[in-house]
Amino acid sequence: MSFDDPALVDFFAGNRNRPEHLYPSEARFLPELSAGSESVLDVGCAAGGFVEIWRAYNSRIRYVGVDVSAALVDAARRLHPAETFVVGDAATGIDLQDGVAEVVSALGWLHWEPRYAAALPELWRLAARQLFFDVRLHTGADEIVGTQTIPGGRTPYICVPWGGLAQLMTELRPGSIRGYGYLGAPADTVTGMPAELCFATFVLGRGGSPLELDLDLPFAWPDQPASTTNGGTTA
Repeated sequence: MSFDDPALVDFFAGNRNRPEHLYPSEARFLPELSAGSESVLDVGCAAGGFVEIWRAYNSRIRYVGVDVSAALVDAARRLHPAETFVVGDAATGIDLQDGVAEVVSALGWLHWEPRYAAALPELWRLAARQLFFDVRLHTGADEIVGTQTIPGGRTPYICVPWGGLAQLMTELRPGSIRGYGYLGAPADTVTGMPAELCFATFVLGRGGSPLELDLDLPFAWPDQPASTTNGGTTA
């Protein structure tokens, strides 16, 4: 499907623009990240509704939005004319400098992006201090790909293996990984998924070594990245 579809643009123009629209996994970290930061780069900003959410917790935060859809960026500029929005694709590279914002946020789209493994290093490159993102997880060995019906058509829906994601995060060499997740059923609009999967958010922080872990997830840190040190995992 095309993310320029007018039905999708209309949907995002009127949704996901208030703090009460946050999912529990998003609400676990976003208020704290906003209050403690001067700038945020919102990658996958859609129609820009999250500027209202970030500003609800910090009225002075500098906000820039990026989206792969030119139609959504046009809508964001129309709805939020005082803000900056640019077109960019995290999986192929965004034309912004390293560390352009203290926090880079990527919420609500990596589970639709088959190229998520290419997007994560680019998102991390842009983050001066922290990367905040969400995914769908399971404990199997392989990626599960289903579909989701959204306004305007259907998109892939991806549930990533926990061990694989842990390896991807470790390869970015963060100083810390914080995570929160909970088990639940996918939406009725989703097909091809297990009856239960983990909805999770992560915050990767810059820093030294050893790696510090602070995880509140329904499963433990896998043994795969053997070089890391567990600084407080909860299972």
